[in-house]
Amino acid sequence: MDPIVIVGGVRTPQGNLGGALKDFTNQKLGETVVRALLERTRLDPKRVEEVIFGCVGQQSDAANVARVIALQAGLRKEVTAFTVARNCASGLQAIVSAAHLILAGEAEVVMAGGTECMSSYPYVSRDTRFGKKLRHSQLVDTIWEGLTDPVCGQVMGETAENLVSEFKISRKDQDEFSALSHQRAFRATREGKFRDE
Repeated sequence: MDPIVIVGGVRTPQGNLGGALKDFTNQKLGETVVRALLERTRLDPKRVEEVIFGCVGQQSDAANVARVIALQAGLRKEVTAFTVARNCASGLQAIVSAAHLILAGEAEVVMAGGTECMSSYPYVSRDTRFGKKLRHSQLVDTIWEGLTDPVCGQVMGETAENLVSEFKISRKDQDEFSALSHQRAFRATREGKFRDE
């Protein structure tokens, strides 16, 4: 079997909650990436057999966001697509799932990645569909809800603190790792490695 290769990569800028990218949807961000990837790689869109995107916060207007992205990006309607959700690892899981399809001989060319626009997460009212007889309805912030584990009630920041304790990761180790990451990013930027991003 020939080795599996990643032909190209594209990313959008990373934005802040409520910032410059707040009006972009998950599907618009994904579409932008797919179109740019096709342009940069000069890949014939007819060769794409599957599209896989990771997305934690799928919205009701794009329930299978990978399929919506594929169609909005101009891929053939025959191209199948599915979305995976694995919290912060959703985009990486999409890439792993693409490799699995190729290894299984089910596809040769798969587009995979991740998309997320937390600014588009809505407030929801879970108890109003059939009306309220007594008391008030409550809006739920789906960002906060999505960052909270429904089983143990911890938010993601707390789980990070648990890992720090369990694996005895010192603040010094964290700071050194962070500084090294910034140094590498600075060096890569200076060397032009992100010029096309």
